[in-house]
Amino acid sequence: MKILSFLFLSVLFLNTLQAQETGNVGIGTTNPVQKLDVNGSVELPVTINPSTGVLYKGGIPFLHDYKGPVALGFNTFLGQDAGNFTMGGGGNYHGCNNTGLGFNALHGVTTGMQIRE
Repeated sequence: MKILSFLFLSVLFLNTLQAQETGNVGIGTTNPVQKLDVNGSVELPVTINPSTGVLYKGGIPFLHDYKGPVALGFNTFLGQDAGNFTMGGGGNYHGCNNTGLGFNALHGVTTGMQIRE
């Protein structure tokens, strides 16, 4: 059954996933020019912890939108070690509506918020 499933998936994705002898992998392209070359959109889930919805650079978080367990979210963090994964304690708006851009941006913020009236 495992071999049959593998063959089915191989045929299904034969035209959309290509690996070159150079070590480049392409999704939606037959001629990838980078280590990972995607022809189309990439979707990440909402960041709810350090292992979900985070792009890492050198093992350090680089892009994420962490949403705490209680907070509404709406955060955007871009930059090496920007933001953190401890925001969102307290009410719905604690730790939400933040934007951090740059190295370590808003790394120490835990309850920042925009008050809605």
